[in-house]
Amino acid sequence: MTFAPDASQAAALAAALAGNVVATGGPGTGKTSIAVEAVVRAVAAGTAPERVMLLAPTRIASAHLRDRVSLAVNRPTGVALVRTPSALAFSLLATAAAERDEPAPSLISGAEQDVVIRELLDGHRAGLVAGPDWDGIVVPESLQLAGFRDELRNLMMRAAEADVSPEALATLGRRAGRGEWVAAADFYREYLDVLRLRTGPTDAGARYDPAAIVARAADALHDYLAEGGSVPW
Repeated sequence: MTFAPDASQAAALAAALAGNVVATGGPGTGKTSIAVEAVVRAVAAGTAPERVMLLAPTRIASAHLRDRVSLAVNRPTGVALVRTPSALAFSLLATAAAERDEPAPSLISGAEQDVVIRELLDGHRAGLVAGPDWDGIVVPESLQLAGFRDELRNLMMRAAEADVSPEALATLGRRAGRGEWVAAADFYREYLDVLRLRTGPTDAGARYDPAAIVARAADALHDYLAEGGSVPW
């Protein structure tokens, strides 16, 4: 079905095709329709599909939107026109690794994250290695609970998404008087050290936490552009 934009949608569509624009509106105002139409018109105008990319927030949304865009474009493209930010980031990191003749990267699963966190907490409790000071913050019994591991992982992953290092998280914790952030920062530092140790020369390649992959891809893209490279968009 042909998209017939109203006046405000047409203005947003024209701005999107002309350059950078932020289109805002409540549910049902046509933001997604405008994005799809922008892709359709760009390809119809001769833009190579490889130079077009529409991002969706989740894999489910990406799958639905991919079908919608494919039907609207109505031509074989050979490339995915819709991806999630994480999928695009992983693609960038894989391309960067290939250009450096390095093994392909891989993602660390949530189950593997939980294993690492549980092993570290068990090691602290057994006295095998000194852990963070949770005294007065978390009762010792809670450190053994799956719920605590989930909360700790969520905090570390949100820090990773914001590209906040353990050192920066500790600084924020001290400034805000949040002892739990300082303790979590100590744990986060140890967690990252363990992941680095588990990535050896025989590994399949660099390993990334899903939450940190966008930040790492941004770093790789920045370095690539600084070296004079160009991206397909």
